[in-house]
Amino acid sequence: APGSHHMIVYKSNDTTEQPTPFNCSPFAESIFGGGAPLMITEIPEETLTFPPGVGIQLEANQMIRLEAHYLNYYPETITAHGDVEFFTADSSEITDLADFMFYGTTDINIPGNGQPHDSGWRWLPVHDDVNVFAITGHTHQWGTNVEISRSTSAADEGTWLYPGDSPFIWSEAPVVNFDPPMTFAPADGFRFRCTWENQSGSSVGFGESANQEMCFLWAYYYPSKGYTICADGFLSLLCPY
Repeated sequence: APGSHHMIVYKSNDTTEQPTPFNCSPFAESIFGGGAPLMITEIPEETLTFPPGVGIQLEANQMIRLEAHYLNYYPETITAHGDVEFFTADSSEITDLADFMFYGTTDINIPGNGQPHDSGWRWLPVHDDVNVFAITGHTHQWGTNVEISRSTSAADEGTWLYPGDSPFIWSEAPVVNFDPPMTFAPADGFRFRCTWENQSGSSVGFGESANQEMCFLWAYYYPSKGYTICADGFLSLLCPY
């Protein structure tokens, strides 16, 4: 619904239903709660389509957490709302399980002069021998682009992945799907850079507020080697391999 920046669907370790919305800490479920994202969407309607023979596995009685981030910048009252629909598959037809990678940097300090500013090229490793079938970039309001390639270092231009044919728009960041999936060999990783134009009157750093900034990407891949969160900067979230 209008006013939403994004919506996150998690597999949760909770054991008790909470059907009434409650305040929560953003991303706490995936960082500290032991859960794992299944999908993050930044556009009004999005369908995550898996390659043939690929799916996600939900255990019996699996709890699902829905986390919606809203900011009412309209003059009138708005209603926060979102729907999620799962499509089941015949398990005998699934040969590989999909999983989720969340990458980025918290090393952000954007001068408030309205001039273009970038994060510098960063590089973070990716699991060996995986296939990435979709990828998305993420910033807040001053973001003008997220550039991502598959490469072997920050100095290697590599193979361009994102933003693809559609321009990057921070409020409705495009999703790039790969058919066939993009393969990653040993020593490959994500080379990425975020750019901003800070139109405020002061410098802006990393944070969850709408008045702060982020530089992240997430990718959907298979075969599963587990949910991976990996970032550099003052809030270092090291890759578990």
